[in-house]
Amino acid sequence: MPNVAGDGLAAADQPWSTEALDELCATTIRAMSHDADLCFRHHLLHRGQTPLPLNAPHLHPPATDTDFQSRRGAADAMAWRITLSDANLHTSLLPQDPVKALVFEMLEQYRVESLGADELPGSRANLTRRFLAWSGECETAGLLETAHGLLVFYVAQVGRSRVTGDPVPDDYGDLLESTRGGLADTIGPAFAKLRRERNSQIEYSVPALAIANAIGDLLATGSNLTQQDAGAPIRARIPGLIDLKPAAKDASGAEIATGANNGANTISPRPAYQVFTTKYDQILPISAVVTPRSAQTYRTQLDEIAAKHRHEVSRLTRALRTRFAQPNFDSWEGGHDEGLLDGRRLSKLITAPTNHRIFRQLAAVPTPQAAVTFLIDCSGSMKKYREHVALLVDVFARALDLADIECEILGFTTGAWNGGRARTDWVRAGRPAHPGRLNETWHLVIKDAETSWRRARNGIASLLSTNIYREGIDGEAVAWAYRRLAERECDNRILLVISDGSPMDSATNLVNDDEYINRNLFNVVSSVEKAGLVQLSALYLAAELPACFRRAHLLDPAQLSDSKAIRATLDLMSNHHNRF
Repeated sequence: MPNVAGDGLAAADQPWSTEALDELCATTIRAMSHDADLCFRHHLLHRGQTPLPLNAPHLHPPATDTDFQSRRGAADAMAWRITLSDANLHTSLLPQDPVKALVFEMLEQYRVESLGADELPGSRANLTRRFLAWSGECETAGLLETAHGLLVFYVAQVGRSRVTGDPVPDDYGDLLESTRGGLADTIGPAFAKLRRERNSQIEYSVPALAIANAIGDLLATGSNLTQQDAGAPIRARIPGLIDLKPAAKDASGAEIATGANNGANTISPRPAYQVFTTKYDQILPISAVVTPRSAQTYRTQLDEIAAKHRHEVSRLTRALRTRFAQPNFDSWEGGHDEGLLDGRRLSKLITAPTNHRIFRQLAAVPTPQAAVTFLIDCSGSMKKYREHVALLVDVFARALDLADIECEILGFTTGAWNGGRARTDWVRAGRPAHPGRLNETWHLVIKDAETSWRRARNGIASLLSTNIYREGIDGEAVAWAYRRLAERECDNRILLVISDGSPMDSATNLVNDDEYINRNLFNVVSSVEKAGLVQLSALYLAAELPACFRRAHLLDPAQLSDSKAIRATLDLMSNHHNRF
């Protein structure tokens, strides 16, 4: 394996989370491509809510990669691809066969990297670092252990060398020599044309397609398998390989859904999100759902759980004050050599004529300026995490209160399982098609911004009640919490969603398409992020991170009982990694 260690900056040496590294790389890509809508969502590059089909495998380092220069190389490579490649032309030329498409993707990526590296030598070093790291990943994954895998690896190594002018790593020279001899007559002439034609995407595509087609045909030669079946075992061993398809669009440029009907692809517009009835929707204080006596019992339980975390509150309070402090010039400080004349010190001119400290200036007093909202998913699957979530928001609410930072704690659930009265009304109406959301939502106010932690502590403990956990319609809840937070008079508004998975409402899912409420969450999150009034992020527990949130963190359940949960939450609120 080539040595990719060196003096590059390693993520392990920096106090950055994986999400922070993604944001740093996204900033680089936005700057290089002049595209402000680019961001990473669940480690995939998106433009807004749409994942970009950048399918060259070395563009996707594993989340565990601690080599920052390697990750930066992937970011540079993505930026050059966006800037120097015509995506529509590339899609029109892309072969249908998966292996041929893979080879064509790699060769087009090498073309743009070679052009970008000519402009920025520093980027060239980053690109090389990333490719060497990916080559080592291929070796570890066993790609080089089969003849077919070695064939694809040969194209990756020699193809890049021919386009960029960089030599093939010495570690792989002898290994690839035997393969080189067998392919010299087949694809040698096409390889020779790559660098010469790299300035024109359309002309470059001719030898690139010739190489891709030849490799695809070779993989199927000598077997009874189709090219797709022959390439499947190889593709499974290629690290970083994903298949993202360009979004289909209608004549107006809007995205459309694709589906299958009797084996044929059909295209149909996605229905707009709607609600069958809002008659049963309610915004409730938590005291209307959990009785005061029960809330007091839950408070006793939560106090017992929180006892060993009391020392975290003071540390968290200091961290919050530091993070959100803004200079507030609302007082005067005397004893200065210049400024406004301080009448109280004029007598010093007589008693001490050489003392000129008779002026006053405005004093900057650091004052926390922020408004924070926690939005808690109270769906049934969150029931098993209720103690941990209640403890987390209780610690934060207390620390925010001590730091003089406004804090709201909100929750969302449904008034019934399986649709409740809303579904009953729909049945009575004759079950009209596409009814939209088909349940009664409950939006819970657990602690409002005006209520102190001491007065709201029993309400926070009510999160321990199992009666509030039913189903969850996340998109409408995020929109509701956003509206409340946007009304606060503050420059720094933070909305943090705590959940364990995608939206779930069985009644709605049964009568609409499978992605109906998921898609609404995507759209709401996109609108909130584009508006820019609120910093939106998500803390997810024991589930796959949904790609809709630009800032999100996946927290293992084992971390919920220690300070890691507090640090992760503070990271999401702070836009950078904290030494908490």
